[in-house]
Amino acid sequence: MRSISGRVRTCCAGHISLLTLQVLLFAACGGGDKSPLRMMDGGPAVAEDAATATALSLAPGWTTYGYDLNNTQSSPQPSRITKESIATLGEKWRVLVGGGATSTPMSMDGIVYFGAWDGSFFAVSSATGEVRWKARVGSQYVRSSALLTADRVYVASDNALVALARADGTILYKTVVSEHPQSLIDSSPKLADGVIVLGVASYELNLKKDSYSFDGSIVGIEASTGAVLYRVPVTGDAAGPCMGGSGVSVWSSAAIDPALGLAFIGTGQTYEQPASTCNDSLLAIHYKADHVGERFAWKATFTADDVFISAGGGLGGLDHDVGAAPNLFRAGEVQAVGVGDKGGTYRAFDRTNGTPLWRTDLKRGMLAQLGGVMTTAAVHEDSIYVASNSWTAFGFVSTGMHAEGDTATLYALDVRTGTPRWMQPLDAPVFGTFAVASNMLFHPTLRGVVHARDLQTGQELWRGETGSAIGSGIGIDDDSLYVSTGLAISVRTPQAPAQVVAYTLAPAAKVVVDLRDETFKQLTIEQCQAALSTLQPDPTCRSCLCECNPSTTGACQGGCWQQAPCLVKNCAASDFGAASGQACYAENCASKLLPPSVYQESVRSAMCAVKCAPSCGF
Repeated sequence: MRSISGRVRTCCAGHISLLTLQVLLFAACGGGDKSPLRMMDGGPAVAEDAATATALSLAPGWTTYGYDLNNTQSSPQPSRITKESIATLGEKWRVLVGGGATSTPMSMDGIVYFGAWDGSFFAVSSATGEVRWKARVGSQYVRSSALLTADRVYVASDNALVALARADGTILYKTVVSEHPQSLIDSSPKLADGVIVLGVASYELNLKKDSYSFDGSIVGIEASTGAVLYRVPVTGDAAGPCMGGSGVSVWSSAAIDPALGLAFIGTGQTYEQPASTCNDSLLAIHYKADHVGERFAWKATFTADDVFISAGGGLGGLDHDVGAAPNLFRAGEVQAVGVGDKGGTYRAFDRTNGTPLWRTDLKRGMLAQLGGVMTTAAVHEDSIYVASNSWTAFGFVSTGMHAEGDTATLYALDVRTGTPRWMQPLDAPVFGTFAVASNMLFHPTLRGVVHARDLQTGQELWRGETGSAIGSGIGIDDDSLYVSTGLAISVRTPQAPAQVVAYTLAPAAKVVVDLRDETFKQLTIEQCQAALSTLQPDPTCRSCLCECNPSTTGACQGGCWQQAPCLVKNCAASDFGAASGQACYAENCASKLLPPSVYQESVRSAMCAVKCAPSCGF
C-alpha cells in the first residue's frame, strides 16, 4: 500500500490550445483572464429558479444531460406525446452501433446526437435514422451524454473532452483531462458562463495492484478553447478539504446554480487507506472562471471511510458512491440540492451552505456495488422521482437480463420533506435516467423496457420493448422519444446488438440502419458463450494467461478465461498493434465478455493470449 506522503503534487498555470493534447498537472489553480464562449440565448425556463434562468447555452430541445442546469430531467416544451395519444406510440427506427450505447440521445433541429462504446459519435435524422455525420472521438467509449449548443457538440470520450462542429462533426479540439493510464470519463459535460464542468474517474479499482495512483478531480474547462481553467482534487496529499489515499472517482455530472456561482457534484469511494475526507460525498465548488480564492465551498459526506476496490475482495468497504447527478429544487422557501447514493438514500441540503434538510432511506439489496440509487432522479413541480435497485447476485444466477432477485423500487418523494407520495415495485434494476414530459414519467429498466407512468399515481400507461439492456436516459422532442440500448453488466447479460431506438406517434414503418464499422465482424452473445466451452483450464494454460495480464481483475479468476477463446477464434490473424486488430478485439471480445472497464489493460495482453492458444487447447 502506498502512503499518501509518497505522492507529490504540482500546481501550475496551464492552457490547452485548439487541437493540442496536453495534461495540466495542477491542483485547484485559478483561472486568469478568460473570454467566455458566446452561445445561443433564450434557453428554456424550466423552473422558477436562477439556475435555469441563466442557462445561456441551452436551446429548445433535449440538449444537455438532465435537460437543464438543475438536472430536473423535466421538459416544459409542448409535445404531442400525451396521455391521450401515447397508445399510438410505436417504433420508427433503430440505429445499430458498435460495442454498446449508454449516452442519452440529444435532439435539436430535427437531428439526434449520441455516442457508442467503440469511440464513435453520430448525428442522425430524427425522422429516418439516416446518418448525417459520424466522428471518431476516442479509441473506446462514449459512455456519458453529449452537450449541444447552437454550433457545437461537446462529448466526453475515454479521458478527454472533445468539441465538434454541430454542422458536420469536424473536431475543433480535444482536451485530455487526465493522463493516468486507467482514467476515463463517465461524467457528462455541463456548461454555464462559458465553463464546462466535468468529473474525472478511473477503472483502476478493477485492477489488483500493490498500490494505487489515480486521484479523482473536478475540472473546469473553457468551452471556447478547451483550456483547463482549474482542477479541484477530491483526494490527495495536499493540505485542504479533500485529503486521503488514491481513488475517489467522480462518476457524477454537475448541477449548476449560476446565481450562487456553485456547481454541485458527487464523488465515489477511496481505493486505498487512508480514506479520503471527500469520498462518497456531495461537493459544492465555485465553478466560474473569474472566481478568486478557494474553489471548494462545502461538502456533505454520505458514507465516511469507504475504502473499496472491485479486485481482491473489496477491502471491507461499502462502495456507496454518490454517482448520480444532483438535482436543484426548492424545498419550501429553501433553495435545495438533493442526490441519491448507492447506499440507498436520497438526501436534500440547503445549497447555499450544505445544511441537511431531510433524508429518505430507500429499499436496496445486499449487493451495494450495483444497488441503491445508480442513476439521476427527476424533479417535477413538488415531487422527486427516484429509483433504488435491490441487486443480489451480479447477474450470474440467471439466463435473463439479470438475476431473478434483482429488482428496483420507484418512488415519488415530496420535495419539502422527502416523504414518499407513492412507491412502485419494478421487476428489474434501473440504470438509465428519467424523463418527464406531458405530465408523464418515462424511465427504462435493465430488461430493456421503456415505461411511461402517470406522475400522480405511478400507474403504467405505455411500454416499449427494445430487447436490449438500457443504461441511458431518454430524450424527448415534439412527437418522438429516443433511448440508447446495449449496457453489458456482465458476461451473462444477453442482449441484442447495441442500438439507439426511436419511438414516434403512429409510425408508418420501422426502419433499421446499421452504422457499425464494416472492418470487423460483430459476434452475437451466443457465439461468444459457445466459444467459452472450448476452453481447457489446465495449469499450463492458467499460468500462460496470468503471465499475459497479471494486473487485471479476472486474469486468474475469469477475465482472461472468458476472452481468450473468443479472441483466438476470431482475431488471431489480426495485427494488435494496428487499429483494425484492436477494433476486432473490442467488438468480438471486450464488449461482449469483459467488463468494459478492463478493456485498456486487456487489449495489451491480446497478442500474448493468442500465443497461449496451443497450451490452452483452443
